[in-house]
Amino acid sequence: MHTHGDPDPDMSSITDRKVDDIRKQYALDIYKTIKVANYQLTQFRGLQPFTCHRVSNLYINEIGGDCGPVTVKFLEMHTHGDPDPDMSSITDRKVDDIRKQYALDIYKTIVMPAYYAPPRA
Repeated sequence: MHTHGDPDPDMSSITDRKVDDIRKQYALDIYKTIKVANYQLTQFRGLQPFTCHRVSNLYINEIGGDCGPVTVKFLEMHTHGDPDPDMSSITDRKVDDIRKQYALDIYKTIVMPAYYAPPRA
């Protein structure tokens, strides 16, 4: 169990009502962020509500520092309809690979262009 006020990553120990309370708080936080950021909406959903469902047999992240990459991978997979291999097939070894791939992606898209930018004319 986390001691920082965050929900326990083992969602099986949390009731559906508590999950709904957490979801509502996240939705409110996202709304506030959108309102403050005042960014251009590119995928506006109109008045359609977001949906939420619990995934059974989901990978439980117990390794410190991996929650960010795991969360991003879950969001990425969910966005694409949870294709094979699905979220429930993630393992500690796959999380290591995911973290390495994200590091390489960041290096390729941010670091390399910064050091190897074409000279100005």
